[in-house]
Amino acid sequence: MTRILAVYAVAVTIAACGTSAQVDTARAPQVDTGRDRATLDSLRRDFEIAERAGDADRMYAHAAPDIVAMPPNRPSKIGDADRQWIRDFLAAYTVEVQYKSDEIVIAGDWAFDRGTATETMTPKAGGPAATESAKYLWVYQRLNGEWKLARLIWNSNGPPPTAAKQSN
Repeated sequence: MTRILAVYAVAVTIAACGTSAQVDTARAPQVDTGRDRATLDSLRRDFEIAERAGDADRMYAHAAPDIVAMPPNRPSKIGDADRQWIRDFLAAYTVEVQYKSDEIVIAGDWAFDRGTATETMTPKAGGPAATESAKYLWVYQRLNGEWKLARLIWNSNGPPPTAAKQSN
């Protein structure tokens, strides 16, 4: 009889708690990921338009205050630290760029956009243009109800730069 009561008590406890899927569903906030995806697509297009226009401030318009930029072959920069480098770069080059998202994943107040880019940089002082294909991973955070770029990582698909030949 004691064993039957123990089994009954465990069964009642499990039934009262529900399955983990039921609990997770009940606690998960209901979000409109379709609207979030459209917003992230719009932010990426705005960033692309700003880059083509040579407007670093517009590129940073949707950046989180503590954004971390992780450019290729340079140290990571936090906050506004990379903005002047971008301004200098855009002052020296005319940029034609096209970003293509391959994947957007949204998880609550965080999301990422993974994709590819083709960028042609033409020196404003003259000289040949250079075209590169690249990949990127942009991480967004929802702050006060708005999506903000929180982390930017990008790098070239080309071979690494060659080391200068050393003389003996």
